[in-house]
Amino acid sequence: MPITLANGETCQCCELVAGRLPSVSEVRRNALTITCVIPRQHEVGHLIVFPVRHVSTLMELTDEETAAIATETRAMAGALERAYPEVGGFLIYQNNGTASFQEVPHVHMHVVPRREGSGWPRMRFGWSQPAVPERAALIARLIEARP
Repeated sequence: MPITLANGETCQCCELVAGRLPSVSEVRRNALTITCVIPRQHEVGHLIVFPVRHVSTLMELTDEETAAIATETRAMAGALERAYPEVGGFLIYQNNGTASFQEVPHVHMHVVPRREGSGWPRMRFGWSQPAVPERAALIARLIEARP
């Protein structure tokens, strides 16, 4: 089943690529990616990194675009660390589809600098919790479906 995306909305990322939105938010551009400061700052310095080519989801990226986004994400995290010495870490995330709250129909990586005492909740993965009964079946399905 394909991932459902927001319909009928202008792609803000493509508008930025084409130069039809104010460029004050653009931090850096190269042949494959653009990095911007987003208007809705969850933390000061919140950036997004996205491909120049219109691509809706992570699964549609080429290997070259995937590598370029990862490289740019790391580079901009370093820039944020230098620009804001009080940064104590980063939240890096990416949403695919409306079920995961993807609002813009153009794949993008969030780079969020985190500071001590910020309002975001701590995410716990529960490594010490008992495994769900379906774990073996899940592992088998993933092994069979992997490329």
